[in-house]
Formats: sequence, structure tokens, C-alpha cells
Amino acid sequence: MYEKWRETKNLGIHSGGITALRKTINSNLRRNGVPVTIVASMLGHMEEVNNKYYTYDTSNLSEKQKIIKDRNAKVTSLVG
Repeated sequence: MYEKWRETKNLGIHSGGITALRKTINSNLRRNGVPVTIVASMLGHMEEVNNKYYTYDTSNLSEKQKIIKDRNAKVTSLVG
């Protein structure tokens, strides 16, 4: 495992090792709308494994606030 981390660090492509690099690639592709089927296939995973172990939230605070604001507006319009 250390060998792969050292390899990526020496190449200057990622300081967290190959798994961190794969997680970052996956999460950024998913955030940009690439379907999970395609990303999982590119990384050699089943969709379930990809979602469970390789996907994390890459949105910033303002994006989260916008999602909540939009959701609240929708709920208010349905209730009101």
C-alpha cells in the first residue's frame, strides 16, 4: 500500500494515495453529472461498491444552502 502512495506522490498527482485519488475522481465526476453506472465502470467497481466506498460530498456551503432554500420554497408552495 505504501508503494502506491509513494508512487502517486512522486508523480505529483495526489498526496493521499491511489485510493484517495480514485475517491476524488469518482466524486468529482458524479458531482458533474456523470451517471454512477459509467463512473463505476471506469473505476472497475459495481455501482453499490462505488456508492458505498468511493463517493463523498464535494459541494460547498453555498451549494448546500441553495438546495435547502429551493427545497423549502417547494414545500412552502405545496402547503400554502
